[in-house]
Amino acid sequence: MNPQTKSLLVVHHEGVGDLILSFPLLRLISDNFKDYDLYLWIGTDRRDLFLSFDRFEIVEECDEEALDRVLELYHDIVFDLGTGLSHITDTSPGASLKYGTYVGFSRPTTVPREITIPRSLSVPMWEQFISLLSLLGITSDSVPSVGIVTDTSSKAHAEMLLDFDTPLPLICVAPGGDSDIKKRWRPEYFAKVIQELHMYKPVQFALIGSISETAIGQRIAGLLEFQVGNLIGMTTLGTVAYILRHSALLLANDNGIMHLGGLMDVPTIGLFGPSNSDMYSPMGARSIVVKAASGNVRDIHPESVTQVCLDLLAANKHQAVL
Repeated sequence: MNPQTKSLLVVHHEGVGDLILSFPLLRLISDNFKDYDLYLWIGTDRRDLFLSFDRFEIVEECDEEALDRVLELYHDIVFDLGTGLSHITDTSPGASLKYGTYVGFSRPTTVPREITIPRSLSVPMWEQFISLLSLLGITSDSVPSVGIVTDTSSKAHAEMLLDFDTPLPLICVAPGGDSDIKKRWRPEYFAKVIQELHMYKPVQFALIGSISETAIGQRIAGLLEFQVGNLIGMTTLGTVAYILRHSALLLANDNGIMHLGGLMDVPTIGLFGPSNSDMYSPMGARSIVVKAASGNVRDIHPESVTQVCLDLLAANKHQAVL
């Protein structure tokens, strides 16, 4: 670090979905703070998503040595992107975190020199993240383009798991998500939609998700009358990104993979129960939200989701990567 250079720290170690929704803000920070050293503190195993953010030094939650080094620095600006009740200024207060200006969302407790705005229930979360810049007098006339870069290892891993040379379109299904049962569509419903889509046209399917969702993938695969690529628990986020780039459609619960698909402009269907879809709908012009009127995602009928899938596939068939 150049001792004459100012320093800016962004702290965002919440879920993958919230992290992805902050990408437009991170791009604007990178573009507008050219004379700053930039640091980004994120959760573990998410580094693969940030290969295009080369101006940030990425520090993961698990790297205690790197965290100690970064927290020893004086940061002229700290962006706290926490949307819950736990914030960096709660866990690293006073002498542990040295900063000049704190920027974040309003919360019950306050800290000196903080600049905050309240969250809105009717504005997309990615727009609310961008609005934090307005607290420093920075406005943007357009949404910055944010690309996801995948490295050679992610590419090699994905090509080991799936056949990308086939002419069949690839449909990805991300059935995992929050532990709240009202946010997770039934495995039986996912299996029914996959079975019906398989009857309509020749396609290949991939189930994707984290290792904690392995049982869900096994349940879906076991209900089908044909084999699918059950990759749940077998991929890094970089591998998932490479797979999504070659996908014609993504069907997902309200989860991090849904947001990744939206950011990458993959035709994406997000299934919503109690979550606020105004705030947390996926980014991307080819994203569709299917929301349960009851607030319980399990009340969404598989037949209606199948039809939305077919309509979205037809609308984007000329753009599908085959």
